[in-house]
Amino acid sequence: MILDDTKGVQYLQDIKDSVTTAFQEVTQGGVLAEETLSNACFFIKDVKLHADSIHRGAGQIIPPTKRTMKAA
Repeated sequence: MILDDTKGVQYLQDIKDSVTTAFQEVTQGGVLAEETLSNACFFIKDVKLHADSIHRGAGQIIPPTKRTMKAA
C-alpha cells in the first residue's frame, strides 16, 4: 500500500502511475531472493520534482523509486 502523506507537492499526479508500477514490481519481485513482499506499507512524505516534464518520465521515476522501496 502506498499512502500519500505530502502537502502541496506540485506534479505529484504526473508520477502516480510510475510510482504505482515501481511498487508493483518491488512487491512481486521481492528484495533478496525474488520472493513476494507482503504486509508492506510505504508513506510518501516529501517529493522534490523537476519542473521540466521530461525529467518526470517513467525512466526517471521508476528506478529510484524501486531502490528506495527496496532500501526501506
